[in-house]
Amino acid sequence: MNHWIFRLHPLAKLVAILPCLVLISLQNGGMIYPIIFGSMSMVLLFSCVPLSRLRWVILPLLITLILHFVFYPLFLKKSLVGDSSIVFSIGRLVYRKQALLRALMAAVRIFAMYMLSLFLVASTNPEDFPMVFMQNLRIPYRFGFVVLAMLRFLPLFYRELQTILLAQQVRGTPKGLQFKRFFFRLRRRTVLLLVGAIRRAERMALSWESRAFGFRPTRTYMNPIKFSYVNVLFVLCFWGIGLFLKWIALVFYTGKL
Repeated sequence: MNHWIFRLHPLAKLVAILPCLVLISLQNGGMIYPIIFGSMSMVLLFSCVPLSRLRWVILPLLITLILHFVFYPLFLKKSLVGDSSIVFSIGRLVYRKQALLRALMAAVRIFAMYMLSLFLVASTNPEDFPMVFMQNLRIPYRFGFVVLAMLRFLPLFYRELQTILLAQQVRGTPKGLQFKRFFFRLRRRTVLLLVGAIRRAERMALSWESRAFGFRPTRTYMNPIKFSYVNVLFVLCFWGIGLFLKWIALVFYTGKL
């Protein structure tokens, strides 16, 4: 959390990656933009977040992209593939060169968009998002604090669920994969979680009411989040490096300055 990327304004990261996402999604062909922006997001992401924390997020994506690359060429129209050369075939399953190229371009675009989004989410504290919307985008704080309370309740509910599971194991709750037993356990856990959620929501409502929550149109914040010149510099550098790499790629591809 002490890395300089974590201290950047969340809106700066959003402004930096949003044009890249739009550009990648609107690009019909080519892999220059997805490769450039995907590689930049990977460098920034792996520099601030350990790979051990991201492997369970990236591994399902890689499996999905491999399956996409295997099955996508089989469902393309013949008009899109044309009479391109056959790379290999397995029985009636024929993989043509043009179909594999289209599958590869689609997979690279999906991977680049996923990495850009993951960079924004993994390098930002989730509680900063509602604070930014309230402080900088002037979203009414009544809605922002509801989202903030929800984010803070999630780990509490998770710990409470773990306590319920341990208590049920101690009392000898029947185990098994049968539907009736699974439904029985799910019903008991859901009821207990709902009781705890209602109790916490009632306490929070009484606490907010005692502090005259919502009486004034605006409020002050203990830790204001400001958009400084460092954030502007980050956005400009992100765009500038992307355009420079694009120019390098064009020079390398065409051989002309």
